[in-house]
Amino acid sequence: MSDRTVRPLGGAEEQQALAAVLGLAFGAGDEEATRWIERNDPATGRVLMQDDRLVGGLFLHPMGQWFGGRSVPMVGIGGVGMDPGARAAGGATHLMRETVKELHADGVPISTLFPATQPLYRRAGYELAGSHFRVRVHTDRLRTHERDLGIRRAEASDLPAIDRLHAENGRENDGNVERSPMLWARIREPIKSRTHTFVVEGDDGLEGYVYYFSTPNPRSHQDLDLQDVVVRTPAAARRVLTFLLDHRSLVDSVTWRGHPADPLLLQAREQRHDVKLWDTWMVRIVDVERALTLRGYAPNVEAEVHLAVADDLITSNHDRFVLRVGGGEATVERGGEGRVRLDIRSLAPLYTGFATPAQLRTAFGIQCNPEDAERLTAVFGGAAPWMQDGF
Repeated sequence: MSDRTVRPLGGAEEQQALAAVLGLAFGAGDEEATRWIERNDPATGRVLMQDDRLVGGLFLHPMGQWFGGRSVPMVGIGGVGMDPGARAAGGATHLMRETVKELHADGVPISTLFPATQPLYRRAGYELAGSHFRVRVHTDRLRTHERDLGIRRAEASDLPAIDRLHAENGRENDGNVERSPMLWARIREPIKSRTHTFVVEGDDGLEGYVYYFSTPNPRSHQDLDLQDVVVRTPAAARRVLTFLLDHRSLVDSVTWRGHPADPLLLQAREQRHDVKLWDTWMVRIVDVERALTLRGYAPNVEAEVHLAVADDLITSNHDRFVLRVGGGEATVERGGEGRVRLDIRSLAPLYTGFATPAQLRTAFGIQCNPEDAERLTAVFGGAAPWMQDGF
């Protein structure tokens, strides 16, 4: 049997070897893959060595993810790639399972990723847990002309206010992330394009912002890609829509990463837009106790739930837990009656609010009585989780 080891990415020579692997995996050249590694910070890389040869790797993205109004420490997984000659031999599974063990040893509560294939990540305990939508609207269909608020190019002095608006918006939208420096760099300083930033001003400060770039289309016009857009008031939403409409002479359509109840869509005069499910991201509950404790909950919910969790990878998660929720917070202790029986995968969509107990009973066979199902719905229910970013 081959000798497999997962360890941190090494120096320049090893980074070039990983760039060659990722370049093939993602259809990019070695030079582009090298720039991507540098942007991600080589220190966050993990590699799979097989018989002293680099055959795969991935990158860790530490950040926070909002659930119940609290940012839960999360490590995103990105850039998972394997050498074509080493695929379908269990190496990627070994890489992911060893990475999850490392995250647990470091005290990480949860991990999130965007899957190119689901079976691989399910073998490491991940499950579908939230949505990533793309919204597209033709500019001439916006039909709004409100200019009560000012809109101008952003300045360096606006960045703290932009960061604050982003955090406020994330706190109210489960699944959104507290961006790492790397994710902010992707938006503010992308490798292949130039981002334009505008802010919406109200009497008491900024009420919204938009980052975007334009791309040519076959009609010799442009399409706008909004890399990030946040509006915090109805007036700001209408002003951004007018700003986009003002591009209609040369811009055919606008795309952004929103959701079906997006404030910009709710302000639109007509339903003349497309909302497409682009991806469904996956979550791994890495540490059951910390994940349940650090998440926020509705302040008016008081409940006690007895869980029996099965986890074939992290032995400390394979146990019974009593979850008590009250005043927006939770306490967790080991033991209890274990009335709700589920595995670590089915816990993820329950934790994020992506699926109800009834849906998870049908899909994964979780076991709970009707009373406990009601408690779980009250504890974890809410607006469907979605994410604006990708990694």
